[in-house]
Amino acid sequence: MKRLLLTILVLFFILLTCNERVSQKSVYYNPDTAWIDYNQEKIHAIDSVLKYYHQHYSFHGNVLVSDNGHILYRGSFGNKGMKKVSELNQNSIFQLASLSKQFTAVAIMMLEEQGLLSYNDSLVKYIPELPWPGVKIIHLLQHTAGLPNYFYIVEKYWKEDIAPNNSSIIQLIAEHKDEMGLYFSPGRRYNYSNTGYMVLATLVERISGQSFPEFMQENIFGPADMKNSFICYHPPSTRKNVVLAYRRGRTRYIGIPPTVNDGSYGDKGVYSNTYDLYLWNQALISGKLISRETLLKAGTPLMLRNKYRINYGFGFRIKDIDEKRIMYHHGRWNGFRTSLWLYPKAGSSIIILNNSSFPSIGSLERRIQKILLTD
Repeated sequence: MKRLLLTILVLFFILLTCNERVSQKSVYYNPDTAWIDYNQEKIHAIDSVLKYYHQHYSFHGNVLVSDNGHILYRGSFGNKGMKKVSELNQNSIFQLASLSKQFTAVAIMMLEEQGLLSYNDSLVKYIPELPWPGVKIIHLLQHTAGLPNYFYIVEKYWKEDIAPNNSSIIQLIAEHKDEMGLYFSPGRRYNYSNTGYMVLATLVERISGQSFPEFMQENIFGPADMKNSFICYHPPSTRKNVVLAYRRGRTRYIGIPPTVNDGSYGDKGVYSNTYDLYLWNQALISGKLISRETLLKAGTPLMLRNKYRINYGFGFRIKDIDEKRIMYHHGRWNGFRTSLWLYPKAGSSIIILNNSSFPSIGSLERRIQKILLTD
């Protein structure tokens, strides 16, 4: 009798949630009733945290939390753009910003598994016009190459109306190589680098003979069944379900215009939604895309000069909490704020996608993380 009463209360809560405004829509997916009963406290706690952040801190975005391979929670909060009539939903697609780096890293790891490159190969073996003969592929993956920021050269010399893609940026670097010297000797220091991952995407193109978007669709998005994910050179404002980025002004929300650095990919440029990112995590854990051994290498911290631990692997940041290895990354680009946390052994993840320049995503993810990791 008690179990029947609990089931009725759970169903009532779900129906009540579905009748809320879409701007605070929470969606649960659970494989069976027993799983619902067991995790109901976590579900309610996550939902309460997100509603609080939406109401008090103007969080706008989509969230998905999975546990042991199952989707525990999905929610949408706020608007696709500045117009409040256009609300976010589970199909909304966001620019992932630096979360894109893990996709670039996996593409490189795929090529390594196929024997088409070695991590210790020199970069100029594949892109000889670049002025960095001492840089190896592994330096790019681990942010130890010492490359200068390509934003500088683009903003100084690019004169076209359309933002340059990778090929044009590589050409600019080659033409102005005297201004693009390394910050330090490769392997000597750690310095987070967008340039390195832009170059890695170009390297994928040179080795595979395909454009980076084609390679990603054929080898990653397709096999992982990520039907709402793609690479885009420029903000795809007319594509269905793609959301706009904006920031909060003193009295209203203000749209963020395109920039001259929007045309590159590898360091950013992946567009996706929370469900596709859940599928991405599952594909990584299951070994569908790369072997578990290769994933383990991606999640292994760098030992700089064999002395200093740097909590970065290949496209992922690394953290250990209560002896649990976590692979994660954040993204920040033109109003988009993104976060993905993956717990490989537990098959669990936290995915947060925001389009309103939300400044407290770190605080939010820690609150959700604490709930998820509570036994």
